[in-house]
Amino acid sequence: MEEHIKQAYLWGMLVGLGFIAVSLLFVFFFGHLLTRSVRQLRDAARRIANGNINEHLVLSTNINEVHDMAVALEYMRGNLVAREQEIALHAARQSAVLDTADEGIITLDEECLIQSLNPAAENIFGYREEELIGTPFSRLLMPSDIERFIFS
Repeated sequence: MEEHIKQAYLWGMLVGLGFIAVSLLFVFFFGHLLTRSVRQLRDAARRIANGNINEHLVLSTNINEVHDMAVALEYMRGNLVAREQEIALHAARQSAVLDTADEGIITLDEECLIQSLNPAAENIFGYREEELIGTPFSRLLMPSDIERFIFS
């Protein structure tokens, strides 16, 4: 009788370990399938965040929440592309106006370093843009005129 109990106990342990092993395989296999679309979505979001906004997000999944996130991310990417095109067009228009203006126009940063200048400013001051970018605006002033400007 005691032998039967030991045998039943051993079989119970083997069946339990088998069940645990099969359960772990099931969890790993289906867990991998379930998280694949989430990983694809994460990777696409990273590529878009790194500036690759022209890549269309195509993701096929049966998980509604992941699909909804993919649709939202694609919508955001489309808006980024449209916004980038709008900014580029605006910058091109501004550049065209500045380049054709007869007045010398110089842009400065917070530290009064020259950021850009138009062709008229190049002619007025006798420097090419490449020579002045990043230099202090005071470089273009006569020493006696520097005191009249307050840079703060």
